[in-house]
Amino acid sequence: MTTRNMEHTIISSPFREDVAHVPVLPAWCHIVKSRNAETMRTPVSNLFENAASENPDILEKRVSSYERHHDALFVAQKLLNESTMHLPKAVSMAKGELGHHHEDSSMHLYLSPADARQVIEKGWGERHRLSVPTHTWFRHIYGIGDTYLMI
Repeated sequence: MTTRNMEHTIISSPFREDVAHVPVLPAWCHIVKSRNAETMRTPVSNLFENAASENPDILEKRVSSYERHHDALFVAQKLLNESTMHLPKAVSMAKGELGHHHEDSSMHLYLSPADARQVIEKGWGERHRLSVPTHTWFRHIYGIGDTYLMI
């Protein structure tokens, strides 16, 4: 089939009659490969809560910069403000956000390159679809580093 014939086929195709049944998808969709157990919701939530409360000098819990309807774990603002701190580039790119969790107990986390590799190789997570190598121009649009994972 030539491109010309393909265009004609697409243009002449009828409109769907069951438009009411077309699913409405959010802006960023993700294929769910597995479901986390209901019993994990509280432990995952506590993990974030406890990390912040037990380490107030270095961590804070605030609303996620990426998904504004989820709580997230951040590097403490005072550390971000100190020019003498040598924090990883991912920390400044993410405005201090280290990760957040969702209602289904899945998480988006920034990990070190070595840890990210281990998580992916062992099958516990995958790179976020907007997680791109640091040399690409696309990374600057969304500010998501190459070690941003979906767990």
